[in-house]
Amino acid sequence: MLLVVAFVFAVLPAWAQTSPLPPSPESNEIENPDDPTRAVFFSIRSEYFNLRGDDWIYASIFRSDRALLRERRRLGGKVGLLTRFDLPVVAAGVASRTQFGLGDLYAQVVHVPWLTRRFGLAMGAGVTFPTATDSTLGLGKWQFAPVVAPIWFFPGRTGFVLLRLHEHVSFAGDPARPEVNYLQIVPTVMYNFTKGWWVLFDTEARTDWEDQHRVSFRSGVELGHVVVKRMGLAVKPEIAWGADRREDWALRVILTRYRQP
Repeated sequence: MLLVVAFVFAVLPAWAQTSPLPPSPESNEIENPDDPTRAVFFSIRSEYFNLRGDDWIYASIFRSDRALLRERRRLGGKVGLLTRFDLPVVAAGVASRTQFGLGDLYAQVVHVPWLTRRFGLAMGAGVTFPTATDSTLGLGKWQFAPVVAPIWFFPGRTGFVLLRLHEHVSFAGDPARPEVNYLQIVPTVMYNFTKGWWVLFDTEARTDWEDQHRVSFRSGVELGHVVVKRMGLAVKPEIAWGADRREDWALRVILTRYRQP
């Protein structure tokens, strides 16, 4: 059974460590965790997936991001590295059997060759480690995951448009488990519609190269709020659609602690 884990981007300390200003109830600029150029100190993502049939997956993902960015001297803007580390604790109900334990760990390093107030580009790769304590909690494969994501910021940093292309390919692991080879294409739009509040829309198209190139889709709407200084809370319901969808619906609740400026 596939373990569905969130992949986007991340962040690690710098030549001269710099990080964007944290959100505050007085500011209209929100540090959304889905923005790959933002530095998130720590987040907890509770994710429930109602799979087709009677199966389900619930994951609590403990995520740490860091940013290593510096000013670009000649051309302006910034350049640097972003890192991410995900530790998932998973419960799964599959074929009338419930299992609980550690899922597959994920680590990522992304290079940011260009970051200005209007445009950014992130490219790099991640690795999934087959650390799940039960076969229903992970895929049992080492995976290499190259990713590229251009991002366009709205004026005044009131939001962004992001396009993420993320491939996942297995290269080792349990020979008895199916090979992994799929591509995620995720266009995303986020907008800060009032002080301390944001809304995000995205759709994921996932093409499984190992399963006759079948494509599944999932669309979601996220509503987020800065509950206290440097702390954000978001809720995101999602609906899966298409004949080859892997689940019927999902719900994510994300608590994020942002870094000090």
